[in-house]
Amino acid sequence: LSAFRIAFMVPNLSRRLFGEGALSSSLIPVLTDMLHREGEAPARRLAGSILLLLTVGLTALTIVAEVGLWIAVRWMDEPALELTALLLPYMVLICATAVAGGVLNVRHHFASPAAAPVVMNVALILGMWLGACVFQLSGRPLMVTACAATLASGVVQAMWQLAALRQVGFMPIFAWDWRSEPVRRVFRMMGPMILGLSTVQISSLADYLVAYVAVTNAAGERVGPAVLGYAQYLYQLPLGVFGIA
Repeated sequence: LSAFRIAFMVPNLSRRLFGEGALSSSLIPVLTDMLHREGEAPARRLAGSILLLLTVGLTALTIVAEVGLWIAVRWMDEPALELTALLLPYMVLICATAVAGGVLNVRHHFASPAAAPVVMNVALILGMWLGACVFQLSGRPLMVTACAATLASGVVQAMWQLAALRQVGFMPIFAWDWRSEPVRRVFRMMGPMILGLSTVQISSLADYLVAYVAVTNAAGERVGPAVLGYAQYLYQLPLGVFGIA
């Protein structure tokens, strides 16, 4: 579980920086302004350009990181590295889901983006229950099952948001408009937000890494991130239920 917490922090960090965090927060005001001034077609093209650039960029980053991680896994038997390699594609899926959710919010559609995390929670609970209770898995094989359930939920979440965009009549027009002024404006606004958000997120990742290396139980198992994760779930519950909502 400690290794899974480390692995899950990586796509979660990307989601907060490039998904619902800096990118989505930068896209929403620009997209809203364009929608009111120029109409739906240019706004849909902007949304499609951002989604395409995000997906291509993160996919390239994922491929490079995967090569490095699997090389490292061959040299050391470290479950955190293995699970991180398995979960990296979730980074692309969840970031695209978050940005699509921001576009839906601009169109005053809030149900699908708000319910998307439920898909991940249900998939993770169901995957863990099947792995532990039905197939009698434990330890690393059970965490591999958790990674598979998380990836499956990412596919469902992404497809759900695209279906919702089609339903509200605002399907993005995918184009490679990385030089257009609206796209540049979105990325210019991202800069300060990334600096602010990355401080907290990288600090949290560092907390988990220190806990993973330094905290062990009597049997020598790395239990730090698992314990730290339970504590964070408790104090983040009211934040997630009331504050963010």
